[in-house]
Formats: sequence, structure tokens, C-alpha cells
Amino acid sequence: HFRFQSRLKLSMISSLQDLSVRAIARNLHTFKTLDPLPSFLQQQIFDLRKNTLTDNELPVLLSSTFEDCGSVDAVSFLSFRNYGKITDAGFTALFAQCPGLTGLDLAYCEQLGDAALTSLGALLPGIADLDLTGC
Repeated sequence: HFRFQSRLKLSMISSLQDLSVRAIARNLHTFKTLDPLPSFLQQQIFDLRKNTLTDNELPVLLSSTFEDCGSVDAVSFLSFRNYGKITDAGFTALFAQCPGLTGLDLAYCEQLGDAALTSLGALLPGIADLDLTGC
């Protein structure tokens, strides 16, 4: 009897966590930061939103990334592979915030255009590793 209750409780906790992660991912636009959440939950949220994350939600992702690394200067590589809803304006803002980037994966970013690539050249002269596959 106790073993059944323990399994039931663990399954309920897991389900509650999954529901919470999905609710936060769905309402990401209402958050300024996800810093109070553990990194693994933040990653689950961003994985759920990978193909639908917008320019307005990009600061939440960046704030979490920079918090994990300690500072913007510590970030040398970022991957936005398959982030298809971020536009030139979002990428330009990202490049301005991360002047120390030396590697960037922008493969399959459908909204990436000439304006963002021009900004990339001007704002990130130290880029040595750049993936633009499918752009």
C-alpha cells in the first residue's frame, strides 16, 4: 500500500512539474527573468519554446543565460539553431549585448535577414565560428 502511494506521489509531482513548465513556457512573455528557477527547468522551458520564441521573449532567455555564466563577458558561444521567430531586430539587440562572442549558431533561423547579418559584422568583429546553414 505504501509503495503504491509513493509511486503515485512521485508521478503527481512529475506531472505537476511538467504542467508548471508548460504554463511558464506558454506565458514566457509575462516574465522578466527565470532566475529563481533551477537551470534544468529553465532549459526545459526554452526547449519547449525553441521554435516559437520571439524578439520580446529573447531578453528572458538572455538574462537566464548570463546569470548561469556569471556575466555577459563570460559568454563566448551561443546557439540559436531553429529559433525561427526571432527577427533581425531581435538578433541585432542580441549582438549589441554580447560583444565578446566568438561563436554563433544561427542555422535554420528563418527570420534572419540582411539587416541582422550587417549588424553581426559591425557588432561582432571577433566571430570565428559562425553557422548559417539553412538561412
